[in-house]
Amino acid sequence: MKRSEKQTNVMSKKAMRVVIVSQIFFPEKSAASNRMSRFIEGFKDVAETFLICQMPNYPTGVIPQEYRGMIYKKEDFNGCSVLRTCVIPSDNSKIARRSINYITFFLSSLFFGIVKIKKPNIIIGSSPQLLNAFSAALLAKIKRAKFIFDVRDIWPESIAAMGLMKKGVFYGILEKLELWLYRQADQVLTINEPLKQQIVDKGVPLEKIQVLPNVVDLSHTLTATMPKPDYVPKNWFIALYAGNHSKAQNMKKILQGVIESQKKHFPIFYLFVGHGEEKAEMQKAASEHNLENIKFVDQVDRHQLQLYYSCADVCIASLHSDRVFYSALPTKVLEYMSMSKPVIFLADNYFAEKIVQVGAGYRLLESEVGLLGDEIMKICRVDSLKKQMGVNGYAYVFKYYSPDIFKSTLLRISHNTL
Repeated sequence: MKRSEKQTNVMSKKAMRVVIVSQIFFPEKSAASNRMSRFIEGFKDVAETFLICQMPNYPTGVIPQEYRGMIYKKEDFNGCSVLRTCVIPSDNSKIARRSINYITFFLSSLFFGIVKIKKPNIIIGSSPQLLNAFSAALLAKIKRAKFIFDVRDIWPESIAAMGLMKKGVFYGILEKLELWLYRQADQVLTINEPLKQQIVDKGVPLEKIQVLPNVVDLSHTLTATMPKPDYVPKNWFIALYAGNHSKAQNMKKILQGVIESQKKHFPIFYLFVGHGEEKAEMQKAASEHNLENIKFVDQVDRHQLQLYYSCADVCIASLHSDRVFYSALPTKVLEYMSMSKPVIFLADNYFAEKIVQVGAGYRLLESEVGLLGDEIMKICRVDSLKKQMGVNGYAYVFKYYSPDIFKSTLLRISHNTL
């Protein structure tokens, strides 16, 4: 029997064991949670799957009552055995506290991975952050398993670009760890071609890197609607931002656009839904500028978020201006498009360019943020344009970012890794 046939036979009997190490996972809402759930779904029929994650506390830094006082807890998620391990929680507002959070997960995930996981074939470590992947790599060495390094963002470059770390001794240590992880990996996964090229530029062999794009759940199309909230003036348009309010998202620049929009007396109301370390500062700035065209809403579940999508005319995305973020793709953008909403993407970013190419919205550079309201009005004043952009966006993600494509690619890569 040929090697590929043996692999298929092994996988069909669920004899393969896959371990995923991801510090953040549901019920924590993040891009990491979404991507890891796709790994679980992809392996569901062909492998016994385990996931090691922290006790929930992201992004608030508060561990829910049912998880407090535990050093570990076993759960089930869609047929996957989830092992939650103890951490010192962090709300991401202070770098020192966040670093301690990362270190405690590294230690607890490695320890319980050694003790609780038996004979894995493949161990996947996702980054950011790097200590998460370091735990997976060491676990793979100890368990003599194949190591797949899943790279969603380039660390430590991106955190330095946001001003969260200076290029000193600690940066150098993380950079060496990053390169070590590339060398140790049997396969390197990444989310798109531009990010793949960034990794190649670091000296990683091209044949070692595979593109596994993020996906959007197209089953969650708009099934529920709500009227425009009472606090939105009559006949005003709604621009929605939904997601993490962090430095990477360049939230202060979006707020500058909101300020300019009010100065120009545009009938646009801005809704910000979500949480993050920048939210309090944004609320303070909005109050200082006496903004009457904005409202901040706490993080909501998927059903409630659908209601906000239903009443939105346009959706907004943004990224930090540093070149390292050129290859980033916020999952919220794919979700906007899956909801058939036009997108305004404030970024010097490859996918922002793609949105323009496929006719799903507009791109603004950071220097053009004062035109945010102007671009929104261009879309909203022409109902046929607004609808066509929504149709174009949905068609694009349906073609290139469906769960079926993710699953088939993941299984092909897993076959080749063994």
